[in-house]
Amino acid sequence: MSSVNGIAQTATAIANAQLHSKVDFAVLQKQQEASQQAGGAAVQLIEAAAAVGQPVDTLELSEG
Repeated sequence: MSSVNGIAQTATAIANAQLHSKVDFAVLQKQQEASQQAGGAAVQLIEAAAAVGQPVDTLELSEG
């Protein structure tokens, strides 16, 4: 009977490890997405600041 318990415990441990791994990957993916969004927002801020700093005659106002 003890070998059956050992097998069951091992199977449970493997299932738990797989679940933890899936959760860890999901959390990492969300963190990566958030970092990419923050980076994109930072780039937009830098571009906006650069546009404000340009002389008026270099802005492309005639497009549209």
